[in-house]
Amino acid sequence: MNASKSLCLTTMFGSALLCSTGCDSGAGHQAGQLELGESLFFEKALSEKGNTACASCHRPESSFADRQRGSVGQNGKPGRRNAPVLFNRPAVGFEFWDGRALSLIDQVAHPLADPDEMGSSMEDACRRIERIPKYRTMFAQAFGTARITPELVATAIATYVASLQSYQSDYDRGRRTGSLLPRVLRGEKLFQGRARCVLCHVGPNFTDERFHNTGVSWKSSRDPGRGEWTGLQQEMRAFKTPTLRELTRTAPYMHDGSFASLDQVIDHYVGGGAPQDPRLDPVVRPIRLTLGERRDLIEFLGSLSDSRRPPFQTPSLAGQ
Repeated sequence: MNASKSLCLTTMFGSALLCSTGCDSGAGHQAGQLELGESLFFEKALSEKGNTACASCHRPESSFADRQRGSVGQNGKPGRRNAPVLFNRPAVGFEFWDGRALSLIDQVAHPLADPDEMGSSMEDACRRIERIPKYRTMFAQAFGTARITPELVATAIATYVASLQSYQSDYDRGRRTGSLLPRVLRGEKLFQGRARCVLCHVGPNFTDERFHNTGVSWKSSRDPGRGEWTGLQQEMRAFKTPTLRELTRTAPYMHDGSFASLDQVIDHYVGGGAPQDPRLDPVVRPIRLTLGERRDLIEFLGSLSDSRRPPFQTPSLAGQ
């Protein structure tokens, strides 16, 4: 599907929603698409064996990330990568750690087809969904048709993912009210200066949405990352910069979940990543930080989570 032609971005109740350009974009249909997308996100019938949903790896209680180092699919085996956070995703842009999908709608089919994740196809998933009585009604309410198609399934799930927003962190509140603690302010100064974090983690979502080889893959699995899809040597072992929002709930960190704590992440960058990697991004170089500066930096990173918001809970939707 051509994302530039098939998507329109609207706003409803502060959440970004997607709809097919051919559908009625009234408030009733938009709300229906969001409700349907949420139900499908938690629906295990999408997988071939009926035991895995999107939420099996993107867990609400972990801010839609995964506490497993390698996310486990329908066969019960850990994958080679950790499920990335789903907050604040744009409708059109690189998805997955390696950027192999170009939009939220495009990305839906990839885990469905992967034999180690959901092991199905969009067409087979639609046939299974059609056998669940509630979905014909939900599709009719969302799209004006009871016909369940791969395009509409992908659009509904993408609508739900686009609604997952996190812009009300402790840092955001403190910045608005002028109440940030001194140690957080010191950490922010390090983040933007000597620690060099802002060279990749930039903007309101703290990511440049680009691909960098930070040396993590060299130290662990030698996963080729972006280079596996583009075939470009300069993109070998490069991965998309993740958002830093909700960090306190989304460990372990990095594309392979190889760092269990922010202390380990800082150790990696203080040491210059993997200097022996010939493809190491030039922005990665050794950093000198005192113990106190490391604590300040971690305080700042921790403030990018919303400590007042209770963890998301899995709704009782799928299979009803």
